[in-house]
Amino acid sequence: MRKIITYGVVTAVLLIATIVMMVVGFTTPGQTEKAVTLLDYQVASNFSQEAYGQRPAATGTANKVYFLNIVDNIAGSYSYTFKAPDEVTDVKTSVRINAVISSQSGWQKEIVVVPSRNGSGQVTINFPIDLAVFNDINNTISEEIGLNPSSILVTLRAEVAVEAVSSSGPIEDSFTQATSFTPGDLTLQWEPISVETVKGYQNGITYRQEGNFGYTINLKPNSLYTVATLKSETPEAPVQYKMTASNTYTSEVLNRLDVTFTYNLTGDQAVNNLDHQVEIIAVLSNPDGPQATFELLPSRHFEDVDKVSQQFTLDTDLIYDLIQKAEGVTSRRDIGTTYQLNLTAKAHTTGEVDGKTLDKTVTNNIPITFTANSIVWPNTASTSLSDAITGTETVANNTRSSLLTAGYALLGFTVAFILLTVWTYLEWRKRREFLPPQWVAAQKTADKHKDIITNVTAIPAAKEGESVLMCSSLDELAKLSDALLKPILHQASSGVHLYVVIDGTSRYEYSVSEGDNKG
Repeated sequence: MRKIITYGVVTAVLLIATIVMMVVGFTTPGQTEKAVTLLDYQVASNFSQEAYGQRPAATGTANKVYFLNIVDNIAGSYSYTFKAPDEVTDVKTSVRINAVISSQSGWQKEIVVVPSRNGSGQVTINFPIDLAVFNDINNTISEEIGLNPSSILVTLRAEVAVEAVSSSGPIEDSFTQATSFTPGDLTLQWEPISVETVKGYQNGITYRQEGNFGYTINLKPNSLYTVATLKSETPEAPVQYKMTASNTYTSEVLNRLDVTFTYNLTGDQAVNNLDHQVEIIAVLSNPDGPQATFELLPSRHFEDVDKVSQQFTLDTDLIYDLIQKAEGVTSRRDIGTTYQLNLTAKAHTTGEVDGKTLDKTVTNNIPITFTANSIVWPNTASTSLSDAITGTETVANNTRSSLLTAGYALLGFTVAFILLTVWTYLEWRKRREFLPPQWVAAQKTADKHKDIITNVTAIPAAKEGESVLMCSSLDELAKLSDALLKPILHQASSGVHLYVVIDGTSRYEYSVSEGDNKG
């Protein structure tokens, strides 16, 4: 009976487990979303440069010498040009020319040669040069200070103020240029004439100021020259050349950097509706903070291409002109502060891959260092990064199939166990029908009084002098055991169960056989 109860409990547990597993299995979705990589990609950007230097034209550095005895008169000229994009309008200039007389005795005197004249973006001024005026001033001042007249140097200095209008704001700047000559008793020595060019940048506008002194010497009839007029030589344009690639360039030689920016997207599959938006700016800074900002490449879109390559010119002459103006010096050699020009390229890429959006922004920033003597390009001018676009796809849910498979297996096992339990029960019932009534009654009594029954292998036979009394039932023997406070010894052998209570020389016994109740 205990076995049947055990089988029943196990069957109930298995049945509950089967029901739970089958319910969970059938309620679990048959399909599920799985994370997948739609695109593995890499973006890389790089700045590279080619340097170009500038050699002075081979016009010579020696002073021009003219003989005053055959000079009739001298006329000077000055030309100024303001060059800017067409969007710059209403250019107004004011030009004044002074002369600074410097004596070897140590004194200086400044006089006005040409009072201020107003003009437009291109001005040419002609003026006489009377050497007698300078010599008279030299003689007068030398006599007043009690010295003999000494050699003098006359420096003509043009001072230009310019203003203009642009769509991004007003432009106001100044420009100064000088040329010198030495008038003697018999000769006139004039320093080499050069074209002075200064570049500027205001309100997003790059412009250039250019000035040039000149002179014309009209001669008296003479045997030395075959012409009646001598003119200053027109300066030749400087010679530009490509420099050897390097990271450091001499400031006095370098004229410009042709910079190429490249941006490249590579991936393991094609991207639809690909678009790159690229812009490049430069910020000139010193320890006090930003000084100027340049838009080198305005924002521009490049569609359906993996690689973008854009070239622009970095005008180092312009940068140094701005630095000199900020420092208040006229020569690169006099710059006392280190400046940095930070190039920043921003590339924004968008596209689509299998319905997912690619949206990535990459910034490449490189610092270019400007000092009095050198320009230093950084050792590293590239950047790259890798990323991926992920999505989902619908796949069969293996968890559902596993649960259902386990559930069906458990169901089969449960059914088998139910059948085993039923068969065991039927066998027990069948067997119970053929047991003798007294055996069944004894079994019930044994279960009821199992606490006073001791199972032993063998019960000793009755000794001589012991009296043996037979009980009619196990229940009667159990009552004697309780009354005598003695245990019941139980011996089972060959289907015969012997129950004995021993009390001194008295033995109380009950014997029952499992027997067979058939027929």
